[in-house]
Amino acid sequence: MRNVRSGPFELVDNPKACGYPGLRPDILGLVAKVLVSFDDALLRRVDQTAKARGLSRSAYLAGLAEQDTIRSAPGTTRAARRALSRLDHLLAGSPAEESTIAIRAARDAR
Repeated sequence: MRNVRSGPFELVDNPKACGYPGLRPDILGLVAKVLVSFDDALLRRVDQTAKARGLSRSAYLAGLAEQDTIRSAPGTTRAARRALSRLDHLLAGSPAEESTIAIRAARDAR
């Protein structure tokens, strides 16, 4: 059986065996084909917007999905960024060396 790996997908002679029965080769690499359902009016708006931006429907929807998943990734919410900023502020005065070295030095100085 032939296996070709590209990112998280694997193309095999028997696509069902890899868990992605819709996986097919494409000129841009391996892509998963999906079937989604939309209200007719929404689909028309999606198509109009994609066309106005010079994109295919797939490219437009993939871009939206990419933006949304990046926006909701860990550490990207406003609260998470605020917490990380507070940690940066608290750690700003910390020694730059390996933390284990700093802890041992503080312990040995007692």
